[in-house]
Amino acid sequence: MVVTIGAICLAAGVAAFQILETLRAASLSVRAVLSYDQFSDGSFPFALAFKAWLQPIYPYGDVTLYVPPLATGLAIVAVVLSLRHHIRNPLIIFWLIVTITAFIMILGKYTPINYAFYNLPFISRFRIPSRHSFEWTFALSILGAFGWDAIALAIASRQQIESGLRDLYGIVLGILCLAASLVIGIFWWRFSSNPMNDTNLSYEIFHYPYLAWKAVFTLLIFVSAWQFLRMKICRWRITLLASVIMLACFFEPFIEHTRWHPGFEVPASRFSTFAPTTHFLRQYSPVHNRVYSDANPYEESLSEKPILDSVNLTALAGLHHVAGYEPLMLERYARALNNAPWETVPRDPSLAPNPTLFESKSHVLDLLNTTFAVVYPKSSDPSDPTVEKDGIRFSGTSLGIDVKSDQPISLSGEETIGDTLGLVTSLDNASHIPDNAFVAKLSIYTDDDRVIERHLRAGIDTADLAYEHANSTSIRHALARIFDSHPGNGNKWSAHSYLSRIDLGKRVRIERVEIIKAETAAGLKLFRASLYDSTSRQSTFFSIPSDSEKWQIAYQNAGVKILRNSQALPRAWLVTDALAVSKFEAWAAIRGRSSLPFDPRRTALLELDANKMPTLSGRPLSADSYARIVNYEPNRLLIETKADQPAVLVVSEMHYPGWVALLDGVKTSIHNTNFLLRGVVIPAGLHRVEMSYRAPGARKGAIISLFTLLLIGALAIYGKRKSANHLNAGSPQLDRATRDKIADELASDLEAKH
Repeated sequence: MVVTIGAICLAAGVAAFQILETLRAASLSVRAVLSYDQFSDGSFPFALAFKAWLQPIYPYGDVTLYVPPLATGLAIVAVVLSLRHHIRNPLIIFWLIVTITAFIMILGKYTPINYAFYNLPFISRFRIPSRHSFEWTFALSILGAFGWDAIALAIASRQQIESGLRDLYGIVLGILCLAASLVIGIFWWRFSSNPMNDTNLSYEIFHYPYLAWKAVFTLLIFVSAWQFLRMKICRWRITLLASVIMLACFFEPFIEHTRWHPGFEVPASRFSTFAPTTHFLRQYSPVHNRVYSDANPYEESLSEKPILDSVNLTALAGLHHVAGYEPLMLERYARALNNAPWETVPRDPSLAPNPTLFESKSHVLDLLNTTFAVVYPKSSDPSDPTVEKDGIRFSGTSLGIDVKSDQPISLSGEETIGDTLGLVTSLDNASHIPDNAFVAKLSIYTDDDRVIERHLRAGIDTADLAYEHANSTSIRHALARIFDSHPGNGNKWSAHSYLSRIDLGKRVRIERVEIIKAETAAGLKLFRASLYDSTSRQSTFFSIPSDSEKWQIAYQNAGVKILRNSQALPRAWLVTDALAVSKFEAWAAIRGRSSLPFDPRRTALLELDANKMPTLSGRPLSADSYARIVNYEPNRLLIETKADQPAVLVVSEMHYPGWVALLDGVKTSIHNTNFLLRGVVIPAGLHRVEMSYRAPGARKGAIISLFTLLLIGALAIYGKRKSANHLNAGSPQLDRATRDKIADELASDLEAKH
């Protein structure tokens, strides 16, 4: 254990140049903190864990508890022999403890001690308890090796079989069982092609025919191994035992791979074959045109002839993509591109489609130089998250819209037919609103030019989100039907959203729905909207239509559209006005949720104290002013600016610690601008601004890595010298007379043998 810990420390020291930089990224990412629910997500119930062990062809998630039956049986032999014969082998006890502990951790939230694991400083950093199957499978394999040695030792200690005929019978029996296991394995594989078994993921049901084939296969494997272990040590014995192990470890993983995974495989050509949408976007300079995909992050990723490319694959095509998948995605980035309230940090490392980004009041995509957006509304990915309540399905992505009394919210849906409108809403600061009072007006426009009007009522369709707060005794309306809840401030109370079912009277085809809040000081938030058809029992999600003036169709094919953003900002621009804001105020402004007027082409939002703000005129720049990118590299930017007055250079790149700016060769400050970006204050005139990433964590880590390598070298030299000294001390040099005497004795022995 000491050697292992020492090796881990030395390895960490060598990798310090990477580890320290990664720790910095993790501290700023969506994974900086894991809640108990995130820590426990992916726990295996006992029945499911047992099934994942015995029936790996029916997996759950991205892990399995599978261990070959031969290894499992040998592990049991090791433990039984150790307990039965009181063999106090500390290694067997150690690996048994690891096995039991790993299995308990796999069960996660289904065990009472999971919360104790969550409070352990190091363990709490690891998500998905079922991934402790790594320790489980490794520990069982080690125990299996001990079992193998125990059986081999037991056979060797017994008297060898004298009858060559009986020994031959055992070898023949072993070969026959090995051949039979091969035949049974083939039938087992063919049986597993039954689609009924392949698609049933219910962990309560064991497929006994599958287990029967597995039991027969395992029995034959054990008989073969036993017979071959009894053979005298020779080349054939090793060959036959190796054949047993290969066969035992091959069939079930092969069955899983061929029966479960074919849909998740693509040819190598998929990584060099791009969709038509990507070919269209590649004609534009990526340095000046970022792309956003309003589609599932993995849409069409497994298709050999895709109609659009997944967000990760576009990197191979050289595109600069806004939406993607990154486990260490910056928390601010996730807050800006996911439509969750400020109190909720989106912890998913992928960006789901978010229709609110296309609203005219949202500046997020504009600030990120998003010139094009790939829109694929007819996503058919079955893994898209949905939420169901009282028979109505809703999109798993929250709209998060603040409904105003002076501006109606418009919702649209393609081929939307139904008879019941489902809305998920909540009120804020609404304790004064009486029961059954109208809080919003709904106008449902049908395809036959009719308008169906309905009302949203307090206490029936919606209610105050903090209804269960300590001060809720003064709320004048009743508690509506709760849709879902999440912890309020400090987990002291639950914040609710509410489900309303609006009866439309009959089946209608809807073109759009408009919602406008009543004249009241209370806030109204819309989270989800669907149209339910009681005849077909189907639900259709509503979305927010994009601003047609801002987003114009540039490409359309096979249901995919590419929209051009007429308000996209460049990678660098100059402004002559700035406001001192908090990070919350900056976030609300770029999301369009603030009453603060904000035009990113004229104003920069700086997270500075008011007394440290630069002095700017706010007047328009001269016509010949500009900010031009001269050199663009991943870790270095060179920008040339010209202005007739002091200004703020806003660069559409993520603000991240470690970036250093030089203004005409002199170091200057980089300010957190517009919540996401970098800003540098420049004086009037012609200037050059250079931004470079210094990687402070990597630089400090490199020093640690260098000293660790020197330490390893010193330890190696010390160990070599110590070994040489020990060898010399244990083998003293012989004098010449002694050597001659030994030589004479050896010569005499040889003559005697001749």
